[in-house]
Amino acid sequence: MRVFFYCIALTFSVVSLNASANEAVLFRYVNEQGSKVIGYTIPPEYIPKGYEILNSQGMLIEVVPPELSPEEKRKLIEQEREQKRLAQWDALLRNRYSSVEDIYKTKERQLAKIDLRISSLNNEVAAVNQEIEKKQAEAAAQERRNQTVSPELNKEISALFEHRENLKARIVETQENYQQQSDSYDKEAARYKILEQEKTSSEKKTDNPAEESTDRETTSITNQSTKLDCKKAVSNAKDWIDSMLEVGERNQKGGYMNQSEYKKISADLKQMKNKISISECSRATGEVRAFYECMSDGYTHIAQCGKEHNYGS
Repeated sequence: MRVFFYCIALTFSVVSLNASANEAVLFRYVNEQGSKVIGYTIPPEYIPKGYEILNSQGMLIEVVPPELSPEEKRKLIEQEREQKRLAQWDALLRNRYSSVEDIYKTKERQLAKIDLRISSLNNEVAAVNQEIEKKQAEAAAQERRNQTVSPELNKEISALFEHRENLKARIVETQENYQQQSDSYDKEAARYKILEQEKTSSEKKTDNPAEESTDRETTSITNQSTKLDCKKAVSNAKDWIDSMLEVGERNQKGGYMNQSEYKKISADLKQMKNKISISECSRATGEVRAFYECMSDGYTHIAQCGKEHNYGS
Protein backbone atom coordinates (compact mmCIF):
# COMPACT_ATOMS: atom_id res chain seq x y z
CA MET A 1 0.00 0.00 0.00
CA ARG A 2 2.81 2.42 0.78
CA VAL A 3 4.27 2.03 -2.74
CA PHE A 4 0.83 2.83 -4.14
CA PHE A 5 0.60 5.98 -2.02
CA TYR A 6 4.00 7.13 -3.24
CA CYS A 7 2.79 6.81 -6.83
CA ILE A 8 -0.24 8.96 -5.98
CA ALA A 9 1.95 11.53 -4.24
CA LEU A 10 4.19 11.77 -7.30
CA THR A 11 1.17 12.22 -9.60
CA PHE A 12 -0.29 14.96 -7.43
CA SER A 13 3.10 16.68 -7.32
CA VAL A 14 3.17 16.97 -11.13
CA VAL A 15 -0.37 18.40 -11.12
CA SER A 16 0.64 20.96 -8.48
CA LEU A 17 3.61 22.04 -10.58
CA ASN A 18 1.32 22.91 -13.49
CA ALA A 19 -0.98 24.97 -11.25
CA SER A 20 1.64 26.49 -8.94
CA ALA A 21 2.08 29.79 -10.70
CA ASN A 22 -1.59 30.66 -10.37
CA GLU A 23 -1.79 29.54 -6.72
CA ALA A 24 1.47 31.20 -5.63
CA VAL A 25 2.85 27.90 -4.32
CA LEU A 26 6.62 27.52 -4.04
CA PHE A 27 8.72 24.35 -4.13
CA ARG A 28 12.02 23.85 -2.34
CA TYR A 29 14.40 21.08 -3.42
CA VAL A 30 18.10 20.24 -3.35
CA ASN A 31 20.01 20.44 -6.63
CA GLU A 32 23.01 18.42 -7.80
CA GLN A 33 25.41 20.77 -6.01
CA GLY A 34 23.65 20.13 -2.70
CA SER A 35 22.18 23.63 -2.55
CA LYS A 36 18.55 24.31 -1.69
CA VAL A 37 16.59 25.91 -4.52
CA ILE A 38 13.19 27.61 -4.28
CA GLY A 39 11.01 28.10 -7.33
CA TYR A 40 7.59 27.79 -8.88
CA THR A 41 8.65 24.64 -10.76
CA ILE A 42 10.87 21.61 -10.16
CA PRO A 43 12.93 19.92 -12.84
CA PRO A 44 11.48 16.41 -13.33
CA GLU A 45 14.76 14.71 -12.35
CA TYR A 46 14.53 16.15 -8.81
CA ILE A 47 10.97 15.05 -8.08
CA PRO A 48 11.91 11.44 -7.08
CA LYS A 49 14.43 12.85 -4.58
CA GLY A 50 11.71 14.56 -2.54
CA TYR A 51 10.93 18.23 -1.97
CA GLU A 52 9.02 20.73 0.19
CA ILE A 53 5.92 22.78 -0.62
CA LEU A 54 5.83 26.39 0.68
CA ASN A 55 3.16 29.06 0.64
CA SER A 56 3.72 32.55 -0.79
CA GLN A 57 5.12 33.68 2.58
CA GLY A 58 7.72 30.90 2.53
CA MET A 59 6.05 28.83 5.27
CA LEU A 60 6.29 25.04 5.01
CA ILE A 61 3.00 23.41 3.96
CA GLU A 62 3.99 19.86 3.11
CA VAL A 63 7.02 17.61 2.85
CA VAL A 64 7.02 15.12 -0.02
CA PRO A 65 9.44 12.31 0.87
CA PRO A 66 11.91 10.82 -1.61
CA GLU A 67 10.68 8.04 -3.84
CA LEU A 68 11.62 4.58 -2.59
CA SER A 69 14.61 2.90 -4.18
CA PRO A 70 14.02 -0.42 -5.99
CA GLU A 71 15.49 -2.27 -3.01
CA GLU A 72 13.28 -0.37 -0.55
CA LYS A 73 10.23 -1.09 -2.71
CA ARG A 74 11.13 -4.77 -2.80
CA LYS A 75 11.50 -4.93 0.99
CA LEU A 76 8.24 -3.02 1.48
CA ILE A 77 6.35 -5.38 -0.83
CA GLU A 78 7.80 -8.38 1.00
CA GLN A 79 6.80 -6.86 4.34
CA GLU A 80 3.23 -6.28 3.15
CA ARG A 81 3.03 -9.83 1.80
CA GLU A 82 4.23 -11.20 5.13
CA GLN A 83 1.67 -9.11 7.01
CA LYS A 84 -1.06 -10.42 4.71
CA ARG A 85 0.13 -14.00 5.20
CA LEU A 86 0.09 -13.60 8.98
CA ALA A 87 -3.39 -12.06 8.90
CA GLN A 88 -4.70 -15.04 6.89
CA TRP A 89 -2.90 -17.49 9.18
CA ASP A 90 -4.27 -15.78 12.31
CA ALA A 91 -7.82 -15.96 10.94
CA LEU A 92 -7.35 -19.66 10.17
CA LEU A 93 -6.00 -20.39 13.66
CA ARG A 94 -8.88 -18.55 15.37
CA ASN A 95 -11.39 -20.45 13.26
CA ARG A 96 -9.75 -23.86 13.77
CA TYR A 97 -8.81 -23.76 17.47
CA SER A 98 -10.26 -22.42 20.67
CA SER A 99 -7.06 -22.47 22.76
CA VAL A 100 -3.39 -23.50 22.76
CA GLU A 101 -4.41 -26.65 24.61
CA ASP A 102 -6.75 -27.46 21.73
CA ILE A 103 -3.79 -27.30 19.33
CA TYR A 104 -1.71 -29.68 21.43
CA LYS A 105 -4.61 -32.14 21.72
CA THR A 106 -5.08 -32.08 17.95
CA LYS A 107 -1.35 -32.55 17.51
CA GLU A 108 -1.28 -35.59 19.76
CA ARG A 109 -4.28 -37.13 18.02
CA GLN A 110 -2.85 -36.63 14.51
CA LEU A 111 0.60 -37.89 15.51
CA ALA A 112 -1.03 -40.97 17.03
CA LYS A 113 -2.53 -41.73 13.62
CA ILE A 114 0.88 -41.44 11.98
CA ASP A 115 2.30 -43.75 14.67
CA LEU A 116 -0.35 -46.30 13.71
CA ARG A 117 0.72 -46.12 10.07
CA ILE A 118 4.38 -46.55 11.02
CA SER A 119 3.51 -49.54 13.22
CA SER A 120 1.52 -51.09 10.39
CA LEU A 121 4.42 -50.63 7.96
CA ASN A 122 6.82 -52.22 10.46
CA ASN A 123 4.48 -55.20 10.73
CA GLU A 124 4.54 -55.52 6.96
CA VAL A 125 8.36 -55.47 6.98
CA ALA A 126 8.39 -58.24 9.61
CA ALA A 127 6.03 -60.33 7.47
CA VAL A 128 8.19 -59.84 4.39
CA ASN A 129 11.30 -60.83 6.36
CA GLN A 130 9.62 -64.08 7.35
CA GLU A 131 8.70 -64.77 3.73
CA ILE A 132 12.28 -64.03 2.63
CA GLU A 133 13.63 -66.48 5.18
CA LYS A 134 11.16 -69.08 3.96
CA LYS A 135 12.10 -68.64 0.32
CA GLN A 136 15.83 -68.58 1.10
CA ALA A 137 15.43 -71.86 3.00
CA GLU A 138 13.79 -73.37 -0.10
CA ALA A 139 16.68 -72.16 -2.23
CA ALA A 140 19.23 -73.60 0.21
CA ALA A 141 17.41 -76.95 0.13
CA GLN A 142 17.65 -77.03 -3.66
CA GLU A 143 21.37 -76.30 -3.52
CA ARG A 144 21.94 -79.07 -0.96
CA ARG A 145 20.35 -81.46 -3.43
CA ASN A 146 22.89 -80.22 -5.99
CA GLN A 147 20.09 -78.53 -7.89
CA THR A 148 20.19 -75.12 -9.47
CA VAL A 149 17.87 -72.68 -7.73
CA SER A 150 14.86 -72.27 -9.99
CA PRO A 151 14.52 -68.94 -11.82
CA GLU A 152 11.00 -68.58 -10.43
CA LEU A 153 12.27 -68.86 -6.85
CA ASN A 154 15.08 -66.37 -7.49
CA LYS A 155 12.52 -63.99 -8.98
CA GLU A 156 10.27 -64.33 -5.92
CA ILE A 157 13.19 -63.64 -3.55
CA SER A 158 14.27 -60.58 -5.55
CA ALA A 159 10.71 -59.26 -5.55
CA LEU A 160 10.49 -59.69 -1.78
CA PHE A 161 13.75 -57.80 -1.24
CA GLU A 162 12.50 -54.99 -3.48
CA HIS A 163 9.16 -54.88 -1.63
CA ARG A 164 10.97 -54.69 1.71
CA GLU A 165 13.10 -51.76 0.53
CA ASN A 166 9.98 -49.94 -0.66
CA LEU A 167 8.36 -50.48 2.73
CA LYS A 168 11.45 -49.16 4.52
CA ALA A 169 11.43 -46.08 2.29
CA ARG A 170 7.78 -45.50 3.16
CA ILE A 171 8.60 -45.80 6.85
CA VAL A 172 11.31 -43.15 6.52
CA GLU A 173 8.93 -40.90 4.58
CA THR A 174 6.19 -41.37 7.20
CA GLN A 175 8.64 -40.65 10.02
CA GLU A 176 9.68 -37.43 8.27
CA ASN A 177 6.01 -36.52 7.91
CA TYR A 178 5.59 -37.17 11.64
CA GLN A 179 8.33 -34.64 12.43
CA GLN A 180 6.97 -32.10 9.94
CA GLN A 181 3.50 -32.37 11.44
CA SER A 182 4.91 -32.03 14.95
CA ASP A 183 6.89 -28.91 14.01
CA SER A 184 3.86 -27.42 12.23
CA TYR A 185 1.61 -27.81 15.28
CA ASP A 186 4.33 -26.32 17.52
CA LYS A 187 4.52 -23.26 15.25
CA GLU A 188 0.73 -22.92 15.36
CA ALA A 189 0.77 -23.12 19.15
CA ALA A 190 3.51 -20.48 19.37
CA ARG A 191 1.58 -18.15 17.08
CA TYR A 192 -1.69 -18.74 18.98
CA LYS A 193 0.07 -17.79 22.24
CA ILE A 194 1.01 -14.47 20.66
CA LEU A 195 -2.60 -13.91 19.60
CA GLU A 196 -3.83 -14.68 23.14
CA GLN A 197 -1.27 -12.27 24.61
CA GLU A 198 -2.38 -9.55 22.20
CA LYS A 199 -6.00 -10.21 23.11
CA THR A 200 -5.23 -10.04 26.85
CA SER A 201 -3.29 -6.81 26.39
CA SER A 202 -6.16 -5.30 24.41
CA GLU A 203 -8.71 -6.32 27.05
CA LYS A 204 -6.65 -4.70 29.83
CA LYS A 205 -6.84 -1.39 27.99
CA THR A 206 -10.63 -1.50 28.07
CA ASP A 207 -11.88 0.60 30.96
CA ASN A 208 -15.60 0.45 30.16
CA PRO A 209 -17.34 -1.65 32.87
CA ALA A 210 -20.26 -2.40 30.55
CA GLU A 211 -17.89 -3.88 27.97
CA GLU A 212 -16.11 -5.92 30.65
CA SER A 213 -19.48 -7.27 31.85
CA THR A 214 -20.38 -8.25 28.29
CA ASP A 215 -16.99 -9.98 27.89
CA ARG A 216 -17.58 -11.99 31.06
CA GLU A 217 -21.02 -13.05 29.89
CA THR A 218 -19.68 -14.05 26.47
CA THR A 219 -16.85 -16.03 28.07
CA SER A 220 -19.32 -17.82 30.32
CA ILE A 221 -21.51 -18.79 27.36
CA THR A 222 -18.48 -19.97 25.42
CA ASN A 223 -17.25 -22.11 28.29
CA GLN A 224 -20.65 -23.72 28.60
CA SER A 225 -20.76 -24.61 24.89
CA THR A 226 -17.19 -25.81 24.36
CA LYS A 227 -17.81 -29.18 26.03
CA LEU A 228 -19.99 -30.34 23.15
CA ASP A 229 -18.78 -29.27 19.72
CA CYS A 230 -20.75 -31.27 17.14
CA LYS A 231 -18.68 -30.13 14.18
CA LYS A 232 -15.42 -31.07 15.86
CA ALA A 233 -16.81 -34.28 17.36
CA VAL A 234 -18.05 -35.57 13.98
CA SER A 235 -14.79 -34.62 12.26
CA ASN A 236 -12.68 -36.30 14.98
CA ALA A 237 -14.79 -39.47 14.96
CA LYS A 238 -14.68 -39.88 11.19
CA ASP A 239 -10.93 -39.20 11.13
CA TRP A 240 -10.38 -42.00 13.65
CA ILE A 241 -12.57 -44.38 11.64
CA ASP A 242 -10.65 -43.61 8.44
CA SER A 243 -7.40 -44.28 10.26
CA MET A 244 -8.70 -47.58 11.65
CA LEU A 245 -9.89 -48.67 8.19
CA GLU A 246 -6.48 -47.86 6.73
CA VAL A 247 -4.63 -49.84 9.41
CA GLY A 248 -7.09 -52.74 9.12
CA GLU A 249 -6.54 -52.94 5.38
CA ARG A 250 -2.77 -53.03 5.87
CA ASN A 251 -3.06 -55.75 8.52
CA GLN A 252 -5.31 -57.81 6.27
CA LYS A 253 -2.87 -57.53 3.38
CA GLY A 254 0.03 -58.36 5.71
CA GLY A 255 -1.65 -61.54 6.92
CA TYR A 256 -2.42 -60.31 10.44
CA MET A 257 -6.18 -60.45 9.87
CA ASN A 258 -8.18 -62.84 7.70
CA GLN A 259 -10.32 -61.44 4.91
CA SER A 260 -13.70 -62.36 6.38
CA GLU A 261 -12.84 -60.74 9.70
CA TYR A 262 -11.59 -57.62 7.92
CA LYS A 263 -14.75 -57.38 5.81
CA LYS A 264 -17.00 -57.60 8.87
CA ILE A 265 -15.04 -55.06 10.90
CA SER A 266 -14.69 -52.64 7.98
CA ALA A 267 -18.42 -52.92 7.25
CA ASP A 268 -19.25 -52.12 10.88
CA LEU A 269 -16.87 -49.15 10.87
CA LYS A 270 -18.30 -47.77 7.63
CA GLN A 271 -21.82 -48.17 9.00
CA MET A 272 -20.83 -46.27 12.13
CA LYS A 273 -19.18 -43.56 10.00
CA ASN A 274 -22.39 -43.10 8.00
CA LYS A 275 -24.40 -42.93 11.21
CA ILE A 276 -22.25 -40.29 12.88
CA SER A 277 -23.50 -36.86 11.88
CA ILE A 278 -23.97 -33.31 13.07
CA SER A 279 -27.74 -33.78 13.01
CA GLU A 280 -27.54 -36.81 15.32
CA CYS A 281 -25.15 -34.95 17.60
CA SER A 282 -27.31 -31.83 17.82
CA ARG A 283 -30.38 -33.77 18.99
CA ALA A 284 -28.51 -36.37 21.06
CA THR A 285 -29.29 -37.07 24.71
CA GLY A 286 -27.99 -39.45 27.35
CA GLU A 287 -25.13 -41.77 26.37
CA VAL A 288 -25.21 -40.70 22.71
CA ARG A 289 -24.64 -37.10 23.75
CA ALA A 290 -21.92 -38.24 26.15
CA PHE A 291 -20.23 -40.04 23.24
CA TYR A 292 -20.19 -36.87 21.15
CA GLU A 293 -18.91 -34.87 24.12
CA CYS A 294 -16.13 -37.42 24.50
CA MET A 295 -15.21 -37.00 20.82
CA SER A 296 -15.28 -33.20 21.12
CA ASP A 297 -11.99 -33.03 23.02
CA GLY A 298 -9.98 -33.99 19.91
CA TYR A 299 -7.82 -36.35 21.94
CA THR A 300 -9.64 -39.53 23.06
CA HIS A 301 -9.70 -42.51 20.68
CA ILE A 302 -13.15 -43.30 19.23
CA ALA A 303 -12.89 -46.87 20.50
CA GLN A 304 -12.56 -45.61 24.07
CA CYS A 305 -15.44 -43.13 23.71
CA GLY A 306 -17.65 -45.78 22.10
CA LYS A 307 -16.88 -48.32 24.82
CA GLU A 308 -17.39 -45.89 27.69
CA HIS A 309 -20.73 -44.63 26.35
CA ASN A 310 -22.01 -47.78 24.67
CA TYR A 311 -22.02 -46.21 21.21
CA GLY A 312 -21.84 -48.36 18.08
CA SER A 313 -22.38 -51.61 19.95
